Amino acid sequence: MRLLTAQLNLVWEDKAANLALVEKAVETASSERCDLLVLPEMTLTGFSMNTAVTAEAPGGDSERAFAELAELRSLAIVAGLVERRETGCANVAVVFDSTGEVVAKYAKTRLFPLSGEPDAHIPGDGMKSFKLRGVSAAVAVCYDLRFPELFREVASDVSMIFVIANWPASRSDHWTALLKARAIENQCFVIGVNRTGADSDGTLHSGGSAVFAPDGAETLPVSTNGDFLLFDIDPAVVDEHRRRYPFLSL
Repeated sequence: MRLLTAQLNLVWEDKAANLALVEKAVETASSERCDLLVLPEMTLTGFSMNTAVTAEAPGGDSERAFAELAELRSLAIVAGLVERRETGCANVAVVFDSTGEVVAKYAKTRLFPLSGEPDAHIPGDGMKSFKLRGVSAAVAVCYDLRFPELFREVASDVSMIFVIANWPASRSDHWTALLKARAIENQCFVIGVNRTGADSDGTLHSGGSAVFAPDGAETLPVSTNGDFLLFDIDPAVVDEHRRRYPFLSL
């Protein structure tokens, strides 16, 4: 499977500007013949708690824009947005297949208290597996990464887990260490995608997107183009690794 991680320098609360960045990432992924493009948390707004700007109804303009890009380029996409629901607004990861169909929506379970996120968003009810390009996968959002129990709930059912984030540069070493730990613990690929640039309050983000294999080894990108990182992974190695080291079933 070939995938592109896009460490976008998101423009605060500017959906049009960020969609233009996404379109460039889609063009790059298509030109590299990728199966999948993975984008940061809250892709079109940055990590804003202003739900009057960020939130949309299910199937809203942003979701349709991602779907159209996926279908146009025959490219699966993992993206983040805020979805308005009956009981509040949820910070969600949305997974589109190469026909533009939504194959999964996951609402962030662990909300980040230092940003006031619990006052702006409602939590999800845990990670769930889905199929993407014939591979069983799951997705988590940013602060979820600090809670290994969420990952263990789906570990035996998946070969790869995506983590999309707006993770601050001040804790970038935590980001890398936790991605690696989740890969080792769950014996699967963990693909972390983080933004670059700064929030409106000056919080810096340094990217650090990475892919870790089931044994914890970091998978180096095939190539890099600015903040676009290209990876080739073989999900079939997950079954072999687990057969040799059946730690999940012991």
